[in-house]
Amino acid sequence: MTNILLILITIMCLFSCTDKSIQAHRVIESKFLKNLNERKLDLLTFELLERNSVDSLRIVYEYRIEKGNKKYYYNLAATYLELNDNKGIEILKKGASFKDNGCLLALAMYYENGQFALIKGNYTITTNLDSAICYYTIAANNNDMQSQANLSIMYFELPKIQNLDSCKKYLKMCIENNSDYDEGDIKGAAIEFKNRNNIIW
Repeated sequence: MTNILLILITIMCLFSCTDKSIQAHRVIESKFLKNLNERKLDLLTFELLERNSVDSLRIVYEYRIEKGNKKYYYNLAATYLELNDNKGIEILKKGASFKDNGCLLALAMYYENGQFALIKGNYTITTNLDSAICYYTIAANNNDMQSQANLSIMYFELPKIQNLDSCKKYLKMCIENNSDYDEGDIKGAAIEFKNRNNIIW
């Protein structure tokens, strides 16, 4: 209980400053992060998200990555992508090199749809189905349900790459995936897609 109270007091002190750079500097200067376990880091991260403290969030995500938790590459990238900063794409690529499914999926979707174009800079991602399939395939084979579903649909619907065997392979992987993560009922949508298109294996 004392530790949680200490964390809350420290968080309140961090946010008593109005200048974001001072807040970020205080987090580093106090060497606060190294004394926190994963649960306490989660509480701090949640508080920073609630307060939309981007600079401090970046420091926490970078610290967690440095400590070996590669899943935070996606979160760190998002803090840059929200501001149309091309550094976000570079961070996604770094996370993808560690086979982080969030980074792989995000890059695949960007390449599939050509969605990222920097307004105040020179970074763009144009539609590139080969790159999209590459990133989706790595994530799908790494048990990412959304990538499995997206790949099966691409192999079924896109004439350029149409391949019923590949469609069935990834659709089956998706439906039989026992992952805890199923946001938006991906498995249910995959089953509906299978039934609607009379796909059997």
